[in-house]
Amino acid sequence: MRINKILLIITMVLLSTSCNISNNNENVLNENVIDENAAQFEILYEEDFEEQLKRVVQEKTEQPVFAFYDFIGSNEEDSYAYVFTGEVVEEFGDTMFQGALWYANRQDSILLMDKIETSVFEPVIIGENNHLLLNISSKLQGSAKSYIWAVNDHKPQLVLETSSSCFIDNGLLASVRSFISNSTGGRIWQRYYLYWDHNKQSYQNYDVKEITEEDFLSYENAQTARDEVEAAIKEDSKQSLNSVDLNVGSHFDYSYFKCDNGIIYVNYVITTNSDVLYYYSILMERNGTVVLDERQNYDVYEKGYMCQSDEYDW
Repeated sequence: MRINKILLIITMVLLSTSCNISNNNENVLNENVIDENAAQFEILYEEDFEEQLKRVVQEKTEQPVFAFYDFIGSNEEDSYAYVFTGEVVEEFGDTMFQGALWYANRQDSILLMDKIETSVFEPVIIGENNHLLLNISSKLQGSAKSYIWAVNDHKPQLVLETSSSCFIDNGLLASVRSFISNSTGGRIWQRYYLYWDHNKQSYQNYDVKEITEEDFLSYENAQTARDEVEAAIKEDSKQSLNSVDLNVGSHFDYSYFKCDNGIIYVNYVITTNSDVLYYYSILMERNGTVVLDERQNYDVYEKGYMCQSDEYDW
């Protein structure tokens, strides 16, 4: 009898365990089904959202949708998209995007810019603010223009329009102007950096202030970084069409400007027997050390002269 009771208890335990395992498996299956259904719903929702916004735009234009940048917010009111319509055409052997830019939500679409013509079509979404950067360019030097749109209170706004080329450089928004300067003897390029001011709801230049050579050289590696750029300038001058040996009969003068974000501009004003040359380098100060970073659309130095950002015009 004792053995039978033990067997009965074991049987009951096994049945109970089996039921628990079965229930657990069923719960896992149910959870997997729910997760899968949720994922499928999210995919269908996003596909439906994209198609709806494209349809809202195409109700107002016959141009085909060319590019689509959507943002899914926490609710329907916060969801929208930037939509480019148009096509790439070929003119005189060059390709060019021709079209328009729209803002769209589920209810309506708004034309932001029409008659766009640009030889380079590379829209950029800037950071967590979801701002749209569009550069308009052609083969002509100095013809670049940049536009940045933001969405505030569910309304699109043009927050920056500038006759310079803007792009993301090491996580920072850079703005480069190219122009002819009689003071520096030809075409130069100036690169400044911008940040989004939430209070002003606009892009602002980082403050740029002149520092002394003593201040500059107080940073670790500053002398080494400056010498590296100077050596590159001298070597390139030898290899240029108008070959110049800057090691002979030339004099270097330096000036320094530092931004709030750690950028340091070093100007190299080189006086030779027949000319004055202007170059600058972009260094970065981090925790008391100066480094020469790789940068977008930039080698080791640039032709030009940097100054405080409120001294743009020469």
